[in-house]
Amino acid sequence: MLSKPEIDHLTTIVRHHMRPLWLVQSKEPLSRRAIYRFYRDTGPAGVDIALISLADTLATYGPTLPQELWVNQLEVVRALLQAWWEHPRKVYHLRHLLPGMT
Repeated sequence: MLSKPEIDHLTTIVRHHMRPLWLVQSKEPLSRRAIYRFYRDTGPAGVDIALISLADTLATYGPTLPQELWVNQLEVVRALLQAWWEHPRKVYHLRHLLPGMT
């Protein structure tokens, strides 16, 4: 039997498992804001989601995986993981775009 936090963690993974691929497919470069929103919505499960997205892409494409897609996905996952492990304060403390917002 899983605890409530474990169920919540797994639910978050399932709910957001496609987000890294959506970030790859976006025409915009990965921004601090996108990284912030990713972790705002996923919390610590975001690390698992980033890694699972790599396995999911490999399983989906197998040997037909387009190199450009793979390189782009590796870059997005690298940026997500780097933000989480090397810049955790930036992940959780994005400056407000308008003064006076809380």
